[in-house]
Amino acid sequence: MRKLATILIAATLFTSAFMQRAVAQDGEARRYTMSPAEAKRLTETRARRIMLAIKNRDMRKLASFVHPRKGVRFSPYVYVDVKTTRVLNRQQLVNLYRSNRRLTWGEWDGSGAHINMTFRQYLKRFVYRQDLLSDKTPAYNPEGRHGGNTIDNLLEIYPRSIIVTYDHEGITGPQGGAMDWQALYLVFEKSGNDWYLVAVANDEWTI
Repeated sequence: MRKLATILIAATLFTSAFMQRAVAQDGEARRYTMSPAEAKRLTETRARRIMLAIKNRDMRKLASFVHPRKGVRFSPYVYVDVKTTRVLNRQQLVNLYRSNRRLTWGEWDGSGAHINMTFRQYLKRFVYRQDLLSDKTPAYNPEGRHGGNTIDNLLEIYPRSIIVTYDHEGITGPQGGAMDWQALYLVFEKSGNDWYLVAVANDEWTI
């Protein structure tokens, strides 16, 4: 019995230490370079104009906010796989919206199959699926998540960024299970004196 008790205590201590390290690492992963208030001051107007351009499918306007060197990465989920997600420069953004060409944008959650869509189809499914501009209080450099179970690695990929999040609880709302909720993450990096869009990542209910 004494030996069993010793093993149980050791296991409890190990689990506790593991959880503490996980919390600490998560805290480090969410460490921004500036406060939410400063992030809001720098990007509030720009983020709203970007969302209006997306909603209205104004690709020329959207392209004007895209990072001039890095372009903009579109990620179907908030875990960004740099090997499978697609980056578009300003001109590609405009040209592909006019095209019926189907491209691979990443992999479907659950099956791992390739997401093959036109750019217009991708925008409808993974970017502006809900009326996100109904969110009048978007979050700037948010510390928490909407509630999904997908790992968020945005700050690992873009460590010196500003992140702005627009949320929608879903048409069904809490009463219907709210499995159709959506959060859209706009990621900005500085170039010269301005902050430009480098990534647009979707977050939603996943398996």
